[in-house]
Amino acid sequence: MDKKLFKILILLILFIPNNVYGVTINDLEEKLRYLESLNSNKLSSSELSNLTYEIMDIDIIKNDIKNKIKEKEELINSYQDLLEQKKVETNEYLKFLQLSGLSNAYLEYIFDSNTVTEFIYKYGIIDQLSEYNNNLINDTLELINKLNNDTQELVNKYDELDKQSKLYTEKYNIYRLNNSNNKIEGASIEEDILSLKEKIKYYKSIGCGLYQDINSCENIPLTSLWYYPLEKGCVTSDFTGNKVRSDYEELGGHYGIDLDCGSEGDNVYAASKGVVALLAKYRCGGNTIYIYHNVNGKKYTTVYMHLLEIKVKLGQVVDENTIIGLMGGKSTSTLFGGYDRCSKGEHLHFGVSEGYYISTDEFNDNAIDARNILKFPVVYYDSKEFFYR
Repeated sequence: MDKKLFKILILLILFIPNNVYGVTINDLEEKLRYLESLNSNKLSSSELSNLTYEIMDIDIIKNDIKNKIKEKEELINSYQDLLEQKKVETNEYLKFLQLSGLSNAYLEYIFDSNTVTEFIYKYGIIDQLSEYNNNLINDTLELINKLNNDTQELVNKYDELDKQSKLYTEKYNIYRLNNSNNKIEGASIEEDILSLKEKIKYYKSIGCGLYQDINSCENIPLTSLWYYPLEKGCVTSDFTGNKVRSDYEELGGHYGIDLDCGSEGDNVYAASKGVVALLAKYRCGGNTIYIYHNVNGKKYTTVYMHLLEIKVKLGQVVDENTIIGLMGGKSTSTLFGGYDRCSKGEHLHFGVSEGYYISTDEFNDNAIDARNILKFPVVYYDSKEFFYR
């Protein structure tokens, strides 16, 4: 290899930021600045309501555009079929002329005229037929091009609206989480800001570079198995995602499952080997632990809420035998003099998300049903079934 080229490659390896495709401290700091800007410009209830209507209006326009795109595509397909048909007919016509050598059927048709007028008429028919086919093909091509251009304009418009809708939805979710009456399990903006500050401080303390993938700093251990987070329990409330849960409507969607049939103070275990990514205390969720996992090469985050006590430290490597906390939800509830306004009694909220996330909005956007990784029984009130570790 050329020495000069070799030196350039070494410089690139040394000075290009490590794993620029992962989440970095720089990304976390940008997220922090974004949340702080939102927190300094809070929306009133009426503004939040207006934002909701704007999102709904955009969705209506998006659906209308989607229908128009479908109509245009159907038209394009129909005209393309017509174009192919006319091309075949024209080719057949040209073959006929070539085979006739301009002296047989073609000429016979023209010269089989009794008068000059008839001769001119028949000649005109042949000429017009050829011109008609050519014009029809050209007109159809122009129409298809126009339809393609119109469709692309609609697609571009749809993409713009989709970006706007996602931005509005993100702002709505964050502002809603920060509302003083919030009853969505997870962090408010202020709580997310505090968590991010602690997270950034932690990554800097373990020597993570500004542009280094934070996951490479933590070195999430590879594993292959999942375990129940309680020694024994039952399911008292299912995962609903964005859909409002029927058993606790004021909470809205449910991005995990609730586990109980035990007692406050029962041991809570990590659902798999991983690294403690965040420790928090939420007004809606209480003492909370986030753990990063690498299961069969795929990234997951698990969350454990309404804990009576936290037994682990940030950055600690845990496995299925690690007691990470104690089940709470009753003495910590506002109903019993505590601070957690989103719990009615002892239970563990257990959630799973695909990817590594420590903010509530990102976790919820990527949340999956815990039944996708563990065989939990159906809700206890319907089945009277338990699960055992």
